[in-house]
Amino acid sequence: KKKKAPRQRRFTIETYVIESILEEKNVSSKEKKIFLVRWIGWEDPTWEPLLLLKDTEALQNWKQARVQ
Repeated sequence: KKKKAPRQRRFTIETYVIESILEEKNVSSKEKKIFLVRWIGWEDPTWEPLLLLKDTEALQNWKQARVQ
């Protein structure tokens, strides 16, 4: 019998859509910012780091709303 080739894992990148950013706060002594995010299709919002939201329309909207 021939040996079967090992199965390759298939990784998928799932995309989640931000409905809105609800709140912002600093955490730790390093002044890192986290944001409370409401996701489309999810019941509960989650706290997410700035790095995850970088270059998103939701973050731009949040910043603009804070300036006005």
